[in-house]
Formats: sequence, C-alpha cells, structure tokens
Amino acid sequence: MAERLLDPWWVIVASIFIMLLPIPLVIATRPPAAVRLTVFTAQLLFANWGNTTITLGDVFLTYSLGCLLYGWPIFTAIHFYFLTDPLTDGTRHLYDRRPAKDMPLLERIWWASCLVASFRGVGWSKPVPHLRQIPRVQSRSSYIVEHSLWLVFYVLFADLVNLYLISNPITSSRADEAFPASSQGPVFQALNSCAFWANAWAGFNIQYELIAILAVSLGLWEPRLWPPMFGSFWDAYTVRRTWGRVWHCILRRFLISHGKWLANKVGASPGTQASSYIQLYTAFLVSGLIHEVGGRQLDSTFGQSLRFFIIQALYITLEDAVIGLGRRLGIRESRATRALGGLSVLFWFSATTPALTSVMSDINGRPYPPTAGSFIGAAWNALGMEGKLEIPWPEPHY
Repeated sequence: MAERLLDPWWVIVASIFIMLLPIPLVIATRPPAAVRLTVFTAQLLFANWGNTTITLGDVFLTYSLGCLLYGWPIFTAIHFYFLTDPLTDGTRHLYDRRPAKDMPLLERIWWASCLVASFRGVGWSKPVPHLRQIPRVQSRSSYIVEHSLWLVFYVLFADLVNLYLISNPITSSRADEAFPASSQGPVFQALNSCAFWANAWAGFNIQYELIAILAVSLGLWEPRLWPPMFGSFWDAYTVRRTWGRVWHCILRRFLISHGKWLANKVGASPGTQASSYIQLYTAFLVSGLIHEVGGRQLDSTFGQSLRFFIIQALYITLEDAVIGLGRRLGIRESRATRALGGLSVLFWFSATTPALTSVMSDINGRPYPPTAGSFIGAAWNALGMEGKLEIPWPEPHY
C-alpha cells in the first residue's frame, strides 16, 4: 500500500461535510445545471483526493470507507443532480401536507435530507420495488419487542460467524500469507464465501435494528417505516431475485435511475427486453464501480471488484435463458424448482465470491471487520470446553 495518512479524523469529517451535505442542499434549491455540475465536480475531485490519501489501517474498514464515503455519495449525487428532480417529479413523503417546492427553505432542506437518508424510499411516494412490509396495525411496543429479539439473534449469529473467521487460519493466523478464499478446497470455499456474506448481512442488520428500535421507541417514526433491511431468503432461488429482492435494496434507487436513463438514451422502449437488460448491466456496472472505489482505497488493481459484478449480470442473462427454456418446455415453478434454484444460487456465490474477497485478501488483509471478543466463545470456555473442538482445517494452497 502506498504511503497514506493513517486514521486522519479531520479528513473523514471533511469528507462527510463535502461528500454528503451538498446533496440535500442541491435538491432543496435546485440551482442551474452549471452550478450543479460545478458542485459535483468539486465533490468528485475531493473524492479522488480522499480515495488516494487516507487509510484506516484495517483492510476491511478502509475498503468500506471507500465504498460508503466516496463511492456511494458520487452516484447518489448523479441521481439527484442530473437524473431526477424531487421538487417537480411528484416525490412526496406520507407525512407531507404540501408539495416540497412550496415549503420554506429550511423545511425543504430537512425534507431533502430525509429523502437522501431514506436509501430505499420507505414512506415515500417512490419506494424501491419488492420491500418487505410491516403490518400497519403493529404497535410500537410489539415492534420494539420483536425487533429486539431479532437484534439479539443478529448479534449471536454475527458472533458465530466471527468465530469461524477467527478460527480459520487463512482469515486469522495466516491472513498475512494472502491465501484466497478458494485455497482450502471446494467445501471450505463454499463455507468461506457464506461466512463473508453472512458477516456483512448480520453486521448491516445489527446497525439497522439499533437505529430502528431507537427511532420507534422515541416516537420519531411509525413501525411501518422501518421494515426489515434485507429481503427474505425464501426469495433467493435465482441469482436475479437474490440481488434484486434480497440484497441490493440500499443501492437500488440510483441503480434503477442510471439504468433507465441509459436505456432511454439509446432508444430502448420501457418494458422491452432491450431496456431490461440495459438496466441490468448498468446496475451491476454502477455497483461494481462503487466497490472499485473501495478497492482503490486499498491501492488494488482496477477491475478486481468490477469483474465480480459484471459476471453476475452475465450469469443472470444465462439464467433467464434457462428459465425461459424451461417454461417453453412446460416446466412450472414449484417447491422443487425453487429448491433446485436455491442450490444453484448457493453454488454460484460459492464459486464467484472469491473474486470479490480477493480485493482484501490479496493485500494480506482479513475480509471482515475487527472484533473485540466473542460471547459464544467466552461461554464455551466458561463451560470448560476450551480446546475440546478441533476443526481439521485443510492446508491452504495458492
């Protein structure tokens, strides 16, 4: 890794102000296109500087910093500056009593800030598709109890996954040797891939549930405005559905807008197969570029993250063809086909995830955040079971 500033808090604070605060201000004031372009250019230049200047020391956190603080704001800015105008396109929140363009400036800025913060558009007139719903009749107390139990589950689940990661030599004691996730054979490649996604899934859910419980407890929002962060895994029986309904919810707002814009520019009519696939490939291109920003934060070679996302789109194209052939042959969707589809999804992500995790593992890093300890591990040791369970980890190879 090139020489960088280590943990510069002042750069991180400046990044938050420069990368995030202008977005609601631009939405609320809607300045001329030349001004919007100037603001965006300044943000892009600053993102480039921060992306090549700082590190947090930890590989996973540095990668996440690049994705979330420099990659995500850039494409969010493009969405709100150039592809849509929430003041005039009918965007409304369910609590709005008047159109946003008629609100006083400060109220309009707050409105715009809430819009930007609502990644999935929950409670807005244009939510992303396929969100899970909270029953309108669910009480605050019921929601708090239910989601507190879910929070406990996510914490224990994350702890269990972390136990696997800190026990596996290639992600702990031998991480400095930069073995890929595929280095322990196909069975452990599948386990390593599942552990990577499970760790991210649990980590996001823990943060989300904490905020949701606090917001509902304080009476700031209704329970129905805090549906589960991810889709149901029962929907994960095709790779298309896994990305579209289960995983990509927090990015779909601008993934959709970029794809629709490009499809319109090339003349593909809405609802056609051409428009659908242009939007599909654009979505994975944008998602890949966001993760490339994270990779660049680590000084990784350009294309490592991007290739993972592009092959997802290629596979979905093949998957669509196979499903279409099955329908023409008279095969109907059933529990059996969904079970077979779920196995194919598991196989696919087990096979391709090492292409994504290699961005971190290739530079002697661990593809998961640092952990202070383990509840389950402490309980295991307290019961006198320390050293009683030995996992025969296979010898890794390049």
